[in-house]
Formats: sequence, C-alpha cells, structure tokens
Amino acid sequence: MTPNVVQLLTEQRPAIDSAQQDIILKLLCNLLEPIGQHRTTYITPSKGKRSKKRKRFEEKKGKGDKINIEEILIPPQPSISKYVTIGYNSTFRHLQETIKPSQPQATDENEISTTQSSERNDTRKAETAEKLSLDHDLETTSQFEEAKSLVSSGHAYLSTILLTSPSPSTHLPYTPLPLLAALSSKNHPALPPTRLVALSTGSEAKLCAALGIPRVGIVGLFEDAPGAKGLVEYVLENVDLVDVPWVKEAGKGEWLGTKIMFGEEGKKGC
Repeated sequence: MTPNVVQLLTEQRPAIDSAQQDIILKLLCNLLEPIGQHRTTYITPSKGKRSKKRKRFEEKKGKGDKINIEEILIPPQPSISKYVTIGYNSTFRHLQETIKPSQPQATDENEISTTQSSERNDTRKAETAEKLSLDHDLETTSQFEEAKSLVSSGHAYLSTILLTSPSPSTHLPYTPLPLLAALSSKNHPALPPTRLVALSTGSEAKLCAALGIPRVGIVGLFEDAPGAKGLVEYVLENVDLVDVPWVKEAGKGEWLGTKIMFGEEGKKGC
C-alpha cells in the first residue's frame, strides 16, 4: 500500500519511561560536571552586551593590548568539552556540516577557477546572511568554524542529542531535529544512527547546575567522547530511532505515482 503524504511527513518519536530518563540524565550530568567546575572556578560570568561594547571601545583606543595575567594562568578546559555541543546554535551547525556532500577534487584549471569563484560567491552570501542575522555574534561564528574543523577532521558525528524539553515536537525550533539527525545518520552508515532523547521535566535545572550556565536546551554528544561509553551504550540499547519515513522513501528513487482520493475515501486517508 502506498503511504500517504501525512504518514511520510510525520516522524515517529520513541517513548522513554521516566526511570530511563533519570538514568540518562544522571549519567549525562556526571559526564558534564568537569565543564561546570572549570567554568565556575576560572571563568567570570558575562556582564551582558554593555560590557562587550565597552571592551571593544577600549580596544579601539589602544587599551585592549594589556595582558591579563589571570587569563594566562587559567588551565585548559576539560577534554570532554571538545566532544559535546551545548545549545541550539552549536548543535544545529554541527548537524548541518555533517550532512553537506563532500566536494570532489578539481583537476582542471577551469574547474579550479570555477570552484574558487563559487566558493567566493558562497562566502559573500554567507557574510551577507551573517550581517542580516539578528542573533549573529562572535560565539556563533566560533561555533561555525569549530563545526567545520571537526567535520573535516572526521570527529563530528553526534551519536546522541539530548533535549531538556519533554515534548520537543511542540516547540517550533526543535522540529528540524529529526530530519537533520536522519540525514546525518545516512551520511555515516558505518555508525549507529543518531538517537534523540527527550529528558524529563526539571532536567534543565540539573544540567544547568552541572554545566555552570543559566540555561540549556540541547546537548549533543560525539560518538567518540571520552568517558561517555556507558551513556552511549545505554542510550543505544534503550532508546529507539526517530523514524522519518519520507527520508527512506526518497532514498529508494522509485516513482510512487499520483493517488488522488475524493469523498469518503479521501477523508479516511487523511
């Protein structure tokens, strides 16, 4: 039987009981605690946009070249911080980078010049989009560059994405996640597909305490994260895939034909 449009476009989200959610949350908090300890011990909380503007103004006047001895003495962040994405922008940028097709190497001079011209145009478009973006800042730019470098080094596959919202399907910003995760998994057939985990109500407060930040909605975990083997294995064993039917249908490359239904038959198919 040919599936209808509603069935193809509606993803099936796995159900996770509260006991499993609590276990996953506890393992995740234990994994992320070193990041929060480092942040609360060595990093001064942000004072907001006014502080950034004042700092930029001082740098323009030549006062920004003084070396802060305290910053030099700050130890590097815990190793786990390089294997997680924290927040909406960071996680989505990594997923977008992993689903981009790899570009073939240009061998002819004309192909090289065409590729370079295309890259320049893409760069201009990206710069224009960044200028027009309301939420663009230095942090999101660094996240984008970090995502590109991690993907190029082969170390950016997100095995698990955890959401602090118990019902992410009702939040508009989270709706692209199942599709992006499915496409990213399709590009890494040798690895287990990415799991989406909706944590229980109240999980955000515990994650914020572990990370030392005021808000967190999404946490992504890389496939090769150190110390995360137990968490990843537990998620793979107990959390089913988010099924996105139309991705499978599109990959078959089959012509399904047109099926138009009228009257009572059409109402039943909807």
